[in-house]
Amino acid sequence: MTALAEAELEYNSQHSSTEVILRLKLATCPFYRDKEGIYALIWTTTPWTLPCNQAICFNPGLSYSIVKVGDKPEALIVASNLIKDVSKILNAELKVLSSFPGEALQGATYYHPFNREVLPFLPSDHATDTKGTGLVHTAPAHGHDDFLVALDHKLFTLMKMDVTLHPLGQSWRVCLY
Repeated sequence: MTALAEAELEYNSQHSSTEVILRLKLATCPFYRDKEGIYALIWTTTPWTLPCNQAICFNPGLSYSIVKVGDKPEALIVASNLIKDVSKILNAELKVLSSFPGEALQGATYYHPFNREVLPFLPSDHATDTKGTGLVHTAPAHGHDDFLVALDHKLFTLMKMDVTLHPLGQSWRVCLY
């Protein structure tokens, strides 16, 4: 196996990615008092990398909203310009409780979806309001933009599984559970 330059890759224009929208509970939120009931609604086209999640990326230049889904008690954070799209995906009416600038998410933390580790929200321009939720799952070992975020923020790049999807330990040996 050899490394390829991006220019050498041929992309299949017919390829469609599996998209997943997942809610992750916030551990801390600088501007929202009810931490028990607020979640980030994240988006990914690489759901198999969720065990390697190390951050949620937001765009400081976007506007975000806290919304409620119907009569459910929890609140969700999504990019303001994507509320209609998210409402269609969830097949539910979203009620806007408040809106805020993306930079307000600086310092927020959330719980990892599997191990409950507290992880950061990080600013990045690759979080957009053109598709998804405006909040992006970030696994630095599995994506170019994710890797650049890790470099900028000095994150250790974890690759928690081998090519056969066997979990790996810190020593990079296969772990048997």
